[in-house]
Amino acid sequence: MSNNFDNKESRVDYLTGNFTDLLDGINGSYGQALIDELMNRLDQTVIDFNDEVEQMMEELKGNSDKRSQLLHSIINSEKNPGAEKPSTEEESPEPSSEDTAELNDWEKRLEALDK
Repeated sequence: MSNNFDNKESRVDYLTGNFTDLLDGINGSYGQALIDELMNRLDQTVIDFNDEVEQMMEELKGNSDKRSQLLHSIINSEKNPGAEKPSTEEESPEPSSEDTAELNDWEKRLEALDK
């Protein structure tokens, strides 16, 4: 049997069919409890994902605001040659090896994109 995974409906049908086959053997004792636990875990996974994405977007917005302020101050200092230029090292220090070790994979990818 050939499965077409190009559209969502085909993927859902495939997963539902396989899930139903797996539950047939244990349905009498654990079927509904297993489905309930699975749904609870899926709900929690979605909630956690949404929270992480929201936090990541807030951090990205904060970084964007900082870059915008830095760019604005650089432009102003170029217009006013007597003004002191801002130090980029004070505002955005390089992370230490301890900080880098604590970053998760997504933060490392974002940091790599940032550079």
